[in-house]
Amino acid sequence: MPERLSPSPIASRIFPYNEPTMLRRMLSASVALCALCSAQSADEWKAQALALKSKGDIAGALAALERAAERAPASAELQDEIGVVFDGLNRPPEAIAHFARAAQLNPNFAPAQYHLGTAYWLKNEREKGLAALQRAAALDPKNPEYRRRLGTAYYELARYAEAARELREAAELQPADGETWNRLGLARERAGDLWNAIEAYRKAVEAEPKNTNARNNLALLLVQMHSYDKGIEEFRKILELEPQNGVARMNLGFALLRKGDLDQAAAHFQEATRRNPNLAAGYYNLGLALKEKKDLKGAIAALKKAIEIDSRFAEAHYTLGAIYWQQGKLSETAGEMRAAIASRPGYSEAWYLLGAALRQRGDLPDAGKALREAIRLDPHNPDCYTVLAEILKKQGDDAGSRAMAVHAVQIQREKQAQQAAAQHLSAGAERLAKGDLAGAERQFRLALAAAPNWDQAKRYLEETERRKEAARGK
Repeated sequence: MPERLSPSPIASRIFPYNEPTMLRRMLSASVALCALCSAQSADEWKAQALALKSKGDIAGALAALERAAERAPASAELQDEIGVVFDGLNRPPEAIAHFARAAQLNPNFAPAQYHLGTAYWLKNEREKGLAALQRAAALDPKNPEYRRRLGTAYYELARYAEAARELREAAELQPADGETWNRLGLARERAGDLWNAIEAYRKAVEAEPKNTNARNNLALLLVQMHSYDKGIEEFRKILELEPQNGVARMNLGFALLRKGDLDQAAAHFQEATRRNPNLAAGYYNLGLALKEKKDLKGAIAALKKAIEIDSRFAEAHYTLGAIYWQQGKLSETAGEMRAAIASRPGYSEAWYLLGAALRQRGDLPDAGKALREAIRLDPHNPDCYTVLAEILKKQGDDAGSRAMAVHAVQIQREKQAQQAAAQHLSAGAERLAKGDLAGAERQFRLALAAAPNWDQAKRYLEETERRKEAARGK
């Protein structure tokens, strides 16, 4: 019987660099006052523009800069500054035209390339934006803002290894900027470089102890890597800083749930829902904790509350239906599975449990359809083949039944090997977190014996070997 014990839907990594307003603020703040051409009249117009801008007269400043540009038409710096003013006025087409003109006048003027790239990115012209950002970083590789913005662009394109490279450079150029270390941690985590992601998150919170986004990401990754106590400690630090932080409270409950501390997990989910009575995810997670505690009555009440708040909460419908299945309530099970599928048509587990419930009710044709859809969505669930084989047998299709039974046996063997590998990986991760390198190595090698191509197990083993080598070198 498939069961879901997943993180809260709101327990996500935090990458706060997507806001256009932030980018515009960043773009405006990064203008460098460069030397203008030697024409005195252009200098005077520029001085007047700066004075007007300092007084908040943006329109007057723009007019003065345009007069300066008339006196010095070959000045890339003036064209770039005019573009920045247009951007501040939320007039992207004019801003881009002037940034492009500045880059044309002087292709080696890094600020123009940077501003042009940022403006194109805001306009969702990503190919042009990326090219200009790459040129800016190449022209001025020691500028942390250029490297950070390029890294952010790579991250948004899911090019995580390249994002990590640029963000590492930006962080090393500006080591006191905790948010850049946080972004580097996210990129490394997405790239599968988990230990270096933890290092980056740690540097983020060292640089900015009150950066709760970075501390949240650090804690989640520690929990993911079975360092439950360390992750829980970080979540508690967030709540000390921000007692009203609902995400941290939910994530703390999730960490306790993963650790097996069901009473404490339930208590934190209850507190989260007390503070926010409309938090559907809080009631859902509370339902999971109570279900694990075998308090099915309490779990049902919590899950129904989650669905009352959000009728399209697929996981809540599924978990409620799974409890009904345990209780032998077939009609209720089928109803909740249909509700889960209506919210998420690709929910393979719900299709399976719907098929199983319909089969128990004797509705073999519809049960067969549901199970075939479950197999289409997830061909690696042996239970689907087993139940479908039984249905085909009852329908007189002996050949089809035998074929499904053979599939079920084969996939079950694969699943058992994967489960064994996962158990060894979990045991190894716990030993690694405690510093037991020999025990960790043994467990990771057993995981690879069961699943030779499992990249995660390979990375854990590589990290263990790296730590053993470092210990020998001391």
